[in-house]
Amino acid sequence: MFIHWLIPGSYKAAEDLYKSNMASIRMRAGLVAKFTNEIQIEFSAGDRINEQASVIVVGKIGGDCQNGRDNLWTKQLSKSNRQSKRIILDYTDHHLGAISSPMAAFYTNILPISHKAVVSSTSMAKFLAQYFNQEITVIEDPIEIPVNPPKILTAAAHSTLLWFGHATNTLYLVNYLQNDFLCDADFRLIALSNGAGLDMLASNQPRLRSITKLHLAEWSLQNMIDASKVSHGCLIPSNLNDPRKSGASSNRLITAFALGLPVSADLLESYAPFSNYFHNIREEPLSIFFKNFSSYSKKLE
Repeated sequence: MFIHWLIPGSYKAAEDLYKSNMASIRMRAGLVAKFTNEIQIEFSAGDRINEQASVIVVGKIGGDCQNGRDNLWTKQLSKSNRQSKRIILDYTDHHLGAISSPMAAFYTNILPISHKAVVSSTSMAKFLAQYFNQEITVIEDPIEIPVNPPKILTAAAHSTLLWFGHATNTLYLVNYLQNDFLCDADFRLIALSNGAGLDMLASNQPRLRSITKLHLAEWSLQNMIDASKVSHGCLIPSNLNDPRKSGASSNRLITAFALGLPVSADLLESYAPFSNYFHNIREEPLSIFFKNFSSYSKKLE
């Protein structure tokens, strides 16, 4: 079997995929690319569909799709459909539910020629089923790091918190940090992101009154692991009213757990099964989370 994974860019080596800072590439296309020998498939990836491919997996097209990528992909997928090739949609963010999303039109156009879909959470499967009547399979994201035992922590005068995420998640963090009622304690913050996310945080730093020290660094698996060793906990603010995040996977929460860190997070639907093990970022202020570090470490263990 020859599979082509349709994603932005061009890729000469599997390492370029499984080391990408884009979770939608690294944890989906990258995971398959890394194990092509074991699962005995031929594999290619990028903007141009390999003519030899019999199966095309459609990854996340990206917010700049209206600059020409949507037309390029749609034309290629229509040709593949006429050639009776199998088209599988890997749907990881609910852009069909967000009218303002530039990606919504692309997904609407390709659903009729998609033979099945893969999603990263059961909640995403429910959302997609409103638009798509073919088979939908849930394949959750992998745990990419060794699982570390939780630290035994107590309240600290100067706690250090870790946040990691793509630039698309940065606004949720900034909004939370500017909420004086919920973010009611001073702390140091280590933030790991891509360039655009780091730029947004740097430009907003003067308005983040609760941050006594902000350390910004490029996200990588190793940087994340290293940062976790000097952190007391992890922040994962989101927006429960943003339809693009309503079907998000539990990936970041589970990764924070695997790092051994107590977590303060929004209660996304995919996080609900783990609600007993983390602090609800909207129900209680940050100071309460700090006082209960030890309790959350024990729950996490």
